[in-house]
Amino acid sequence: MRRDHAIVIGSSIGGLLSARVLSEVYTKVTILERDTLPDGVQFRAGVPQGRQLHLLLMRGLLELEKLFPKLREDMKALGGNELDLMNDCRYLFAAGWAEPRPSDYRSIIATRPLFDAAILGRIRQIPNIEIQTRQEVTDLLFHGRQVVGVKLRNRDTGEQHELNANLVVDAAGRPSKLPEWLEQHQFGRVKETIYKSDVGYATRMYTAPADWQGWPAIFVMPMPPHIRHGATFLKVENDQWLLTIGGVGSQRPPTDSAEFEAWLARMRTPLIAEITQKFTPASQVYGYAKTENRWVHYERLPVMPAGLIAIADSVCALNPIYGQGITNTAMSVQVLAKHLQREGIGSAPWALIFQKALARRNKSGWLTTISEDSRLADTPTYRPILPIRVLQWYSDKVNLAAAGNRAATNAMVGAIHMIGSAASLFTPNVLIAASRFFRSQPPSSVPAAPDK
Repeated sequence: MRRDHAIVIGSSIGGLLSARVLSEVYTKVTILERDTLPDGVQFRAGVPQGRQLHLLLMRGLLELEKLFPKLREDMKALGGNELDLMNDCRYLFAAGWAEPRPSDYRSIIATRPLFDAAILGRIRQIPNIEIQTRQEVTDLLFHGRQVVGVKLRNRDTGEQHELNANLVVDAAGRPSKLPEWLEQHQFGRVKETIYKSDVGYATRMYTAPADWQGWPAIFVMPMPPHIRHGATFLKVENDQWLLTIGGVGSQRPPTDSAEFEAWLARMRTPLIAEITQKFTPASQVYGYAKTENRWVHYERLPVMPAGLIAIADSVCALNPIYGQGITNTAMSVQVLAKHLQREGIGSAPWALIFQKALARRNKSGWLTTISEDSRLADTPTYRPILPIRVLQWYSDKVNLAAAGNRAATNAMVGAIHMIGSAASLFTPNVLIAASRFFRSQPPSSVPAAPDK
């Protein structure tokens, strides 16, 4: 098939990264965005959880820099903080606080708008990528059984028109209308799997005193079902601090300002409440509870239309509380980059092969997420398979060991940041440390936080 023009629906991170890899294969790539894109680091419409915590895991940063070399330097120039994830961060694990130590684990701490701005800045430098804003895609354009473009409506003027393309990539995220369009065009109903989560979280920005010298990152780690709340407190750009707290069911954090602060005081460590009493709130409290897991099974269609694929959250949207969203998206786009090297780009067989490959990539993250959600739920509707239950039990023991054992700490932080494989949890030093807790549960009290 011709490779003159590719269309990407949505300027989500998935959409921007997809455009980046498509630009190496197609003469022109057009990103269609229904909202207005800001210049610089600003909250934008169309990102419903844009004010919430977004962790850029170390694996995610490495994946992004495969597409945009030295992207971390752009992020730092915009105000992001590059931290040693072992030495600059303080972790409260199940049994206490882990001791800091220098490591090679590094990533950038910032807000979601900064990550968006850094990636969008690189995209705007690619000459064969065009971004059209205020354009709402209303339907697919077909010639027979092949997608040959999209139908558009200008959200300012109401004008409707068509735009032709050799390939359309749906990266519209959770609001994607692709299942409806495919059913309307006689491709059948796309099956979906939805696993509802009872997790909710709330976020507030703070300004620190001018002379504040405290830790730049604090993580209060959960260990369900025993410990079902957690918190992350990060120094982000512009000398501001972002606090996100999460809980389940009746332990969901409130969005009322006074109740939010009172909730902090009831956490299993008083540290964050003590710090925020010295800080000045810089925003209202923003809550978020749309944490369901949703997988749209395009890979199960008997045939995928030629000229069409779907990617990122349009296909598999996971509970964002685990902080894997940007990383999973970047890894999904690497699947697309690989398949753009195959024969038959854009054909119906190629499209279905891609969706099946993407499903294989998504499977591990999906199983991990819904398995963790099942441990958080009051009445779980999913029971993980035995190997996953065993891994969860063992991971809990590593969590308990992590407070006092460097090998266990290193393994836990590596697992959180998706560095290496699960095998790193089973090295001799980690196994010995974890074995000491095989009969243990989390302690009822937490040791005082160590001095910096």
